[in-house]
Amino acid sequence: MARVTGKSTSSFRYQSTLQQYLNRILRKIKVVLSDIRIFVYKPEYTFYITIPITVISIPFIITWSVETILIYVLVLNVIPYAFLTELKKKRVSKIEEHIPDFLKQLASLNESGLNLVVAIRMLSSSNLGVLTKEIVKIRKDLEWGMLLSDALRRFEVRVGSATVTQVTSILLRAMEATGTIKDALFTAARDAQLYMKLKKNIKNEMFVYVVVIYMTFFVFLVTILILSKNFLQVLPKDMNIQGFSGASFNMPDPVRLSRLFYHTTLINGMIGGLVAGLMGEGELKSGLKHAILLVSIAFIAFKIFGYG
Repeated sequence: MARVTGKSTSSFRYQSTLQQYLNRILRKIKVVLSDIRIFVYKPEYTFYITIPITVISIPFIITWSVETILIYVLVLNVIPYAFLTELKKKRVSKIEEHIPDFLKQLASLNESGLNLVVAIRMLSSSNLGVLTKEIVKIRKDLEWGMLLSDALRRFEVRVGSATVTQVTSILLRAMEATGTIKDALFTAARDAQLYMKLKKNIKNEMFVYVVVIYMTFFVFLVTILILSKNFLQVLPKDMNIQGFSGASFNMPDPVRLSRLFYHTTLINGMIGGLVAGLMGEGELKSGLKHAILLVSIAFIAFKIFGYG
């Protein structure tokens, strides 16, 4: 009986120690994830990590070809930035979608006699998606004694959206004029809703141009690959051709021509991707994902079918 009790105590201690160890790991993971979240707010901070990694890796990639090194540097530095930029844009887009509902609820509470501070505290427990987290942050700023105008400005800086900036400006101006700002809130909600609808329509219409850019790139890529495989391979190397006037000229080197086609396609993919982002979403950095995709397709295609 004593042996059974001893084994049970030992097993309990082992489980308790294991549970404590797992809890410590989970706490560390939560701390790391909370630190990683800053990169979603500031995607450019990724360069503080990727650039040193690039510098450290130089001795290991120095023997690669120049274009391969450039693609490696592009992928290592731009992909994390582009990925986090897209996450930030999706987050901002979700916040903007709930801005009209937030303003309407805020106006209704203000119309019932509540001031903005109390109304924001009540809305901090509402269901407004990602925007609710930002409202909670505004409420916490107010609880720490911050003025409502300063809390709204901090909210504007955190989100970094044209819609939020416009709404914040309207709120601040209305607050300076009078305490009852329901009319301004309803107007801001209507304007925000119209702006989001217009923004969506423009994006849908400009998507056609993005498709055209992709189609143009693929036509160019296929044409270059056909030339590289069928035309360049039949060109004689180091051969002089005699003209009718007696002048002679050397045939172009097929290897150099293939390399030129390769570089031209990479540049075409990079520029085309940036233009696609600029036309489709109105921002040059939005084209980074397109540029990475097109350059990667060109790189793989030439490694398989064309220049080696």
